[in-house]
Amino acid sequence: MDVVYKNFLKKSKNAVFIVNTRDKIEYVSPSCKKIFGYSAAEFENSPQLAKKIVHPDSRKQFIKFWQTYGKTKVFPTKTSELKWNKKNGDVVVTKNNFVNLYEKNKNVGFLTVAEDITEKNNNIDLNEQLTSLLYSISKINQLIVKEKNEDKLLKQACKILHKTRKYDFCWIGKVDEANSQIIPIAKEGPKILINKFKIFTWTKKMEKYCHIVQAIKFHKIVFVNDLKPSFPKNNKFCAWHKKVINYGDTSTVFFPIVIKRKVLAIFSVSSDKDKIFNSKEIKLLRELFGGIALALQTIQTEKKEKELLLTLERESAITQNIIDLNPYAIALGKADGSMLRVNKSFIKLFGSSPPPDYNIFHDPLLAKAGYGKLFERLFKGEIIEFPKIWYNAHRMNPKLPDKEICIRSVLFPVKGLGEKIEYVVGMHENITQAAEVDKAKSEFVSLASHQLKTPLSGIKWFSELLVDKASGTLTKEQKQLAKEIIDANQRMIALVNALLNVSRIEMGTFKVEPKRTNLAKLVDKCLVLLDPKIKKHKIFLKKNYSITQKYIFTDPELIFIILQNLLTNAIQYTPCGGSVKIGLVSRLNDLLLTVSDTGIGIPLNAQDKIFSKLFRADNARTISPYGNGLGLYIVKSILDFTGGKIWFTSKVGKGTTFHVSLPLKGMSKKTGTKNLISG
Repeated sequence: MDVVYKNFLKKSKNAVFIVNTRDKIEYVSPSCKKIFGYSAAEFENSPQLAKKIVHPDSRKQFIKFWQTYGKTKVFPTKTSELKWNKKNGDVVVTKNNFVNLYEKNKNVGFLTVAEDITEKNNNIDLNEQLTSLLYSISKINQLIVKEKNEDKLLKQACKILHKTRKYDFCWIGKVDEANSQIIPIAKEGPKILINKFKIFTWTKKMEKYCHIVQAIKFHKIVFVNDLKPSFPKNNKFCAWHKKVINYGDTSTVFFPIVIKRKVLAIFSVSSDKDKIFNSKEIKLLRELFGGIALALQTIQTEKKEKELLLTLERESAITQNIIDLNPYAIALGKADGSMLRVNKSFIKLFGSSPPPDYNIFHDPLLAKAGYGKLFERLFKGEIIEFPKIWYNAHRMNPKLPDKEICIRSVLFPVKGLGEKIEYVVGMHENITQAAEVDKAKSEFVSLASHQLKTPLSGIKWFSELLVDKASGTLTKEQKQLAKEIIDANQRMIALVNALLNVSRIEMGTFKVEPKRTNLAKLVDKCLVLLDPKIKKHKIFLKKNYSITQKYIFTDPELIFIILQNLLTNAIQYTPCGGSVKIGLVSRLNDLLLTVSDTGIGIPLNAQDKIFSKLFRADNARTISPYGNGLGLYIVKSILDFTGGKIWFTSKVGKGTTFHVSLPLKGMSKKTGTKNLISG
């Protein structure tokens, strides 16, 4: 071989081999190192190297070529494509051109030029692969649009992938993470694998090495292009996995189908083609299974909506029957005050359905009764019991009798989907008979109380005169008796005043006359009047006024009654040497008054009745047998009517704290014939 020819071959990008008729390699170009990974020297020193590195897919073809050459000494083909195993383990594809060499018309061997076409071949395979996958995706997308059953959708998708994409084995299983199980619902592929794949249960240890468990636990796609892991002993799933490998599959991928952060199912495909799952294929499969997950979520949502609709329809029918048969008058209205529907008892009670343009917020009767502030509390989420109201249906429907009835109403706020109050349910009851009895009782109490006031005032005046004028002639025992007469008379006066207040509240005859009031000064005024009791009981008094708004538009007489009752109770039920704290705090929409003591506390079984009329807890009766049980009832009634609130916290033996909320808007004026009495 001359120098020019050798230089030409050295510069060739393709691998060049020259082989003589004795099968000995006489020349190998340097490019062999780059294409096959083996140097020229390795080829020249190992005549059998080419036979060793030929890929199994090309082995039959390669052997046939050499058998023909051995018999004829002429290479039987001009071109061929062969697969080889490179030194680093990769697979390389070459296009080989063969030239038989002659010298003086005698065959002396052959020359082959091997061109590396691996990348070109891969691109062709990849394009075919992606085209096939895109066709599969198109078919499954058509299925997604039509199919509305979860299991059918998954089974059909599995079948399409196996048939159109020609994966060797496809399967899908429902995931039960609570029991660490996969329940197969679709399998496509060889029977030997389908029969092996049954319910699979995994263990905690398998999270470290099992690809399928990792896909479920970490919500990620797991793919293996060289399926030759080492498997722990005594592992059923890994034993099944070995069957896949023994069958000949070398690439596999696991796709978790995740809906609302929960794995609903696991989808897997495997192939006998090495390294089939490249980035483009994974991307397309991810989009495909993302679409399946979205379709499954839609199916689930539609299913739930249908179930909910059926449930709502069934419940609505039941609810409507309950409402219609309910003896209470029930009305359903919107949050804007308009009415939606009423039941039969409502029509019977009020004489007719509300007119189409009726709005509860614009009802003059309710506005006159001062119910506006109660509506405000309703839309803050409270259940409101309205004070009884006298109603005449004749005013709304002249055809009805001109007769007043007394109605008690309870209103419930109803929230919608966005936690916003969208509806109001009203339950109304005819309490005319009970109200008339109460009215008669209140009138009797009012009359009796008035009749008692005059003789009680006389007894008080004569008793005090007796003590003052005749103190020098009375014995010690007589003075004590006179003092007891004065104390008993004073208790009777307090009881009469309380009864008068109760009757005026219940009859609605009391006045509300708001004025610009300095609340801190009003508290101090009340404390001055109670100072003798504070000193007598040796109470440690602490004040904490943290108010930015000193003045509030309110009725000072009513607030004084509230203060007087709360402070008197705190002092009376706190043992000598205890403490009472009074706090005033400004908040966003109100002023908060707190009265805390270290007294006897309110027992748990009495706390729900503490604002009831004439109620007294057992431990309070022990401390002070002469209380009337009306003070807190009066306080609560005043606050309910004027838009305030009262609540408390208490522990027996530790003390009680009452909280009074007074709206910064102030009280609304109310005309009446009487004032409530303090003291």
